[in-house]
Amino acid sequence: MWDDPARGQRLNTQLSRLNDSLHRYAGLVRQLDDVVAMQELLGDEDDAEMARELPAKLSALEAELDRVELANLLSGEFDANDAVATINSGAGGVDARDWAEMLLRMYLR
Repeated sequence: MWDDPARGQRLNTQLSRLNDSLHRYAGLVRQLDDVVAMQELLGDEDDAEMARELPAKLSALEAELDRVELANLLSGEFDANDAVATINSGAGGVDARDWAEMLLRMYLR
């Protein structure tokens, strides 16, 4: 690693990504445990506040799972690299230019 700084940097980047994934997984497990515990408590006793809080917790868990799924989809060998996209309206006049501008706005969001 000391003889090849570029390799060391790649390894550190990979280690950082793996640590991030591990922390994200641990957070998901904690959220899931919270939801399961809330459901068990609601089965034992009737708590209106907890019943209102449970759907919000489930929504937060689902949103985090969606983020993890997207991160897993984009975890290939070249997915961390930058990309350049060029949008040209070409021949087509005002309509083509408007379409190219809408497409650009979509990608920038």
